[in-house]
Amino acid sequence: MLAAEFGLEAHVLRHWETEGLLEPVTRVGGKRRYDSSARARIRTILAAKEAGMTLAGIRSVFSTDSGHDRHAILSDQLVLLEQRRSDLELSIAALEHLRVCQNSDFAKCPDFIAIAGAPA
Repeated sequence: MLAAEFGLEAHVLRHWETEGLLEPVTRVGGKRRYDSSARARIRTILAAKEAGMTLAGIRSVFSTDSGHDRHAILSDQLVLLEQRRSDLELSIAALEHLRVCQNSDFAKCPDFIAIAGAPA
């Protein structure tokens, strides 16, 4: 079963069908059958969801409608991901410092204040 290959429940694929993201090629004995392109779409959906995109946004990226600008949508998402990366890097730096900080009150540690960007 295709859903199981990706660690998903079958109802997830049915929901994505309802949302217009996925389409079975045919049905055999009442069961949906997908072609090989469905795997690429599922990988793309999962990656886009991991990146914080909504199903509506993903649908717009998949759309062939000329009213949707896939490149603009993806550019906007990349800006958001770059901000998330920057925030994560700051969090990592702060936690790495706290792990080795010898100051009894880390909130008063000048190195931590510098990392956290708080005014001294």
